Amino acid sequence: MTALSARIGDGISISVGASRDYVRDTVAAVEKELAAAGRDRKSFRITAMAIGVVAEDLDTACGPLKAMLAMFPQGTAEYLARGVVAPGSLVEREARPMAVMKMWTREAIEKIAFVSAPDRLGATLASYAETGIDELSLVLFGDPDSHPEIVRKLAAARPR
Repeated sequence: MTALSARIGDGISISVGASRDYVRDTVAAVEKELAAAGRDRKSFRITAMAIGVVAEDLDTACGPLKAMLAMFPQGTAEYLARGVVAPGSLVEREARPMAVMKMWTREAIEKIAFVSAPDRLGATLASYAETGIDELSLVLFGDPDSHPEIVRKLAAARPR
């Protein structure tokens, strides 16, 4: 689908749960297909979607994500989490959600989601920019009352 979209489409949206490695590899695959088709990279938009967690206490803020991630189809989660989890490790535990939850440590979640303390937003945004995407779409997680302030901080931290 990625190759086909690069040949005939105008962009792709990379799924929530994708590791930076997966995103980077997808961008490279798109750019290769675009070049082979004689298409200008500027005519094609690559958007990465990510769960956004911005908090001072990241351990607490990531806690509920463990349960949510355990409910995803683990074959898909494993495919998207390239470079984060060992091949087969999530699928073999799929029937045991508590075992899957234990695999999603905060460090692992940080590799498949936008997880940042407020004072690190610039660096976290840069880690996505380095993948080669054109834009990042965040699904903010946590207290909705905090989201307007998080959006303001994200805008201020955005690379120019």
